Amino acid sequence: MEHKIQIHKPKIKLYPKKYFKARGEKIFCPYGYTEENILKIIKNNDYIKIFNLHEKPLYKSTNKIEIYEQKDTNVYAYPILVAPRIFNTNILTDQDSFEIPQEVVKDNQNNKCLIIIDNVYEHTYPLSDTKNITCKIFYNVLKNTINKYKLNTKSMLLNVNNYNPPKFLDIDIVTCNVALGIEFYESDIKKYHDTLEFLKNPTHKPYKLIATNSRPRTHRCNFAEFVFENKLQEENLISFNCTKQQVDDFNPNNNFAFKETLPWHNKVENPEGKEQTLVDLWNHFIDYKLYDKGYCEFIFETEYVPQERGVIITEKLNKSLKHLNPFVIAGSSGTLDVLKGYGFKTFDKWWDESYDTETDPDIKTKKINELFKELSSWSHDKWCTTLQEMSTILTQNYYTYYRINTKFEYLKELEKYIDDFVAKNDK
Repeated sequence: MEHKIQIHKPKIKLYPKKYFKARGEKIFCPYGYTEENILKIIKNNDYIKIFNLHEKPLYKSTNKIEIYEQKDTNVYAYPILVAPRIFNTNILTDQDSFEIPQEVVKDNQNNKCLIIIDNVYEHTYPLSDTKNITCKIFYNVLKNTINKYKLNTKSMLLNVNNYNPPKFLDIDIVTCNVALGIEFYESDIKKYHDTLEFLKNPTHKPYKLIATNSRPRTHRCNFAEFVFENKLQEENLISFNCTKQQVDDFNPNNNFAFKETLPWHNKVENPEGKEQTLVDLWNHFIDYKLYDKGYCEFIFETEYVPQERGVIITEKLNKSLKHLNPFVIAGSSGTLDVLKGYGFKTFDKWWDESYDTETDPDIKTKKINELFKELSSWSHDKWCTTLQEMSTILTQNYYTYYRINTKFEYLKELEKYIDDFVAKNDK
């Protein structure tokens, strides 16, 4: 059972929702999009995943603006959710703009409407001077929108999942870590108490390290090749749920040897007796079995090389936090500093974490691979002793995550921004 969303203050009104009929069904037309846009999205099978989240939520933060909804104010918000793949599937091109009603435009110009570009689910970030095509398209769409409607950028906000991103177009930016907004369930609480008992007197687990991957990316493929060449699969729980063809499609000129042995499943039995898949991994009963079988997780994030759009942390982290596992994050350089800023503790007392400060991808990869090899060589007895030593930190990380999640502290910057906007303009 998901914990109930708390009631928050301050609050702001929302512009009325729009619906239209398609194929005999009532369809919600999200803020900022035309009916034509939505029909294209439906055709791409992205509507349910992104725009129907009020019925099938992925995160508690999905409808975060609605948490602040208040009828009795003179100002309101017009939140435009940036859908994943909206720019690289030609739903919006660099010639397009978001759709904004004229009354919203007028109220924005008079500081009565806060237009929120909600980009917390998408890695794309609006940049003008970049080789990243989707980032450039996003920038142009926003610029087109501002120019088309002569918007007041002082009453606009970009809400992102990026830390220390560059500013642009004179729009304020607020960071919201969507990874810390994933639901807690009653079964998570039970697992926490079970793990607390385990940490009092740790016993041997079947495997040592955990590393789960799906889509091929350069750093994940380099890791898989290292693991394969050094025969590190037997003692560790390593999955790579993709195919040789997917690796070749991602990098047609690769010479990886490991790809001939794909897919790698995670060695956790499926309760229904079916072959393990990535979808199963996201089900909580697989999670629990997975984290009961290894001591430490290596998390291979989506982004790896230094990003011109700042540090990006995704939902991959939350599993280790709520299952009280130590972790190594192969992600954007500076990720550990971001986590420490939230109050989390990391593990430099037990191993070298300098990989996270390394900006050269090749050196960083070497450090992470060697660290994986080193920790894989630890005996089960050493791992049990280490977990006991770490137990206070692991428990503290859990409570830090639980507090941030259930008290919506991951939304505090957004809450303050809305508070200030309402206080300044609600006259």
